[in-house]
Amino acid sequence: MSREFVLNHVHGFNRSFQKILAEWNPKEETLVVMGNVLDYGHNSFLIFTKLFQLDFYYPGKVKFLKGKHELAFEAFYANPRIKYEEYFSMGGLATLTSFYEKGLMYDELKDTDYLLDAVLPYVDFSLLEYYLQHAVSYYETEKAIYVSEEKNVMDAVLEKQWTVDEQKCFYFTSQSDNAFRIPYLNLYLGEEIARTANGEKIAPIIQNNCIFFGEPSLEISTPCITAYRIADGVIVEEISIPAEE
Repeated sequence: MSREFVLNHVHGFNRSFQKILAEWNPKEETLVVMGNVLDYGHNSFLIFTKLFQLDFYYPGKVKFLKGKHELAFEAFYANPRIKYEEYFSMGGLATLTSFYEKGLMYDELKDTDYLLDAVLPYVDFSLLEYYLQHAVSYYETEKAIYVSEEKNVMDAVLEKQWTVDEQKCFYFTSQSDNAFRIPYLNLYLGEEIARTANGEKIAPIIQNNCIFFGEPSLEISTPCITAYRIADGVIVEEISIPAEE
């Protein structure tokens, strides 16, 4: 029997990450990080440090995938002048401040030229780069396939022909991160956006054999970190913890 402990939308909230990670049983389960580890929260550096340590101490038991935020970071880092506006709107400023050892004043966060010319070249992203370099396009077990958000990877995996006996569940991370994005935009960019979530549980969406991890069960209007315990391709437990720095 294959068992996975799947993390979805960590987004730099280290205290919640540590709490939910304590639920993982490394002796019996593979830790699958679906991406979207960075941005929004202020402690991405601490989380990537921990993931690096876990990958070292539990060889073969930790799998990294890229979410849209890792892909956005790669695009930004390759062309910061072109991509900074898009990336910063996705929570990237929080990641930049987390990795920058000297710290940044609030006024400096508003100065794009200063950030791109005087800060970015001196930020050590080596732990984040380790994650990106070791990320797999997809992780496959006997009963499930966990897929990154790289479009070409998704297309290739979904086009693969399966026999009836080989049918598996495809797991994708949710595209929705408004629970994280709205508070971030209000704080960093001064946008007055009201959260419209009504607290209803948004369960994973199941369509044929494709399962999209939904937003966590939100009984309060705050973002949550969510993990799923999966056995032989079937979700057996959902664990949600309100996001804490």
